[in-house]
Amino acid sequence: MTNPTRSEPDRGAALLLALVFLLALGLVLGSIATFARGAVANTINLTTERTAELNASNAMASAIENVRRSYDPGIYTTTTTDCLPNGTRIPASTLPDGTEVAADPFYVYCTGTDYAGLRQVEFYACASSTPCVDAPSGVALYAVVDYDDVPPGATPAGYYACGPSATSTCGTQMQIVIWDLEVAQS
Repeated sequence: MTNPTRSEPDRGAALLLALVFLLALGLVLGSIATFARGAVANTINLTTERTAELNASNAMASAIENVRRSYDPGIYTTTTTDCLPNGTRIPASTLPDGTEVAADPFYVYCTGTDYAGLRQVEFYACASSTPCVDAPSGVALYAVVDYDDVPPGATPAGYYACGPSATSTCGTQMQIVIWDLEVAQS
């Protein structure tokens, strides 16, 4: 039996220590949960952004190759032309496991100058079915490509067969002068 008149200074100390420990553990776990939630959100945003970049790059590569091996006189005017083959669009990306990542398709428009043997073409990739050349904020990827249509060893004046009726020398050589990705910067 205990004497009620006697003072016990340590009585309840274990309870106080347990409460402090639980509070500290709760703060640590709360911080970890907040960090994890932020990391998941960043991963989703990065995946979405990277998908848009890849779709824009793939659309641009298709358009560049399409213009390289063909000659469309509509490109070399003051109007903007759809440069993807047969009006195609680059669809949403598919992950290696087959999961589709939703994304808007990209359209590529171009305009250029033909210097009889050298074609310089400006390409604009955007997620809009209306040309994004007039609205630079909508451009996801901008590229300038020089196509050398004169075979090695030939002179421009002596050999030039790239045109609407003959494409045998179209895109003999090619150089990407500008490749400006705007998706991540917006």
